[in-house]
Amino acid sequence: MDAGQGARHARHVRLYRQCIWHDHHAGNQWTAGCLISWVDGFGLIWAIVYFIFGASCPSQYKRITQEERSMIELALSGQVNQTELKTPLLRIFSSPPFLVLIVSHSVFNWGFWTLLTECPSYMKSVLGKDIKSNAVLSSLPYVSMLFMSFVFSTMSAQLNNRNCISTGTSRKLFNTIGLWIPMITIIGLGYVRADQSTLAVVLLCFTVGMSGATYLGFNMNHLDLSPNFGKKKLSAERRK
Repeated sequence: MDAGQGARHARHVRLYRQCIWHDHHAGNQWTAGCLISWVDGFGLIWAIVYFIFGASCPSQYKRITQEERSMIELALSGQVNQTELKTPLLRIFSSPPFLVLIVSHSVFNWGFWTLLTECPSYMKSVLGKDIKSNAVLSSLPYVSMLFMSFVFSTMSAQLNNRNCISTGTSRKLFNTIGLWIPMITIIGLGYVRADQSTLAVVLLCFTVGMSGATYLGFNMNHLDLSPNFGKKKLSAERRK
């Protein structure tokens, strides 16, 4: 450790001690030391999980099919044909399915980011929540979205694996769930009174949670329409 690193380390130690001293005298139970210990604990858990389930290379991984292992190893060895294809921009932007995809993506993004940016203001101005509880409540809808994304992913996989519905029907189904149901509930939210804060938070969580179904709708449709140019089409949409 050189002199510069030693000085930085000393500053970090002093800052760490000041945080603990400040929190102790402020009467806070969640001190900086406690927070750092939790972070270290999660890091240790992740290291253990990685040690048990991870592998240095595909050939050493036990939970992989032979077909997938061969494909990865061939790709790493450069034996897979990776010819760069010319992007047919004119055909892409004149494709009706792609234009509809742009509309779906744009509508979803408008609703998603509007809710994300206005949710704290709604909590404070309409529901009268203070800034401390506001931060937690504002994050709940997106925690709900995280968990519901796993639920919808499992549902979609089961429907497709059992050949219950076609891929196209699956995309339309989850796109409808992720766009139309939140539209109805967000309209209902406008009729919730200020003193019905619990109902408002539940509706917000339900609205944002159900919108997670779109990840199995239009978000997957980029690869359905053109696997070779899916990432380019998605980047083109995000620039609009």
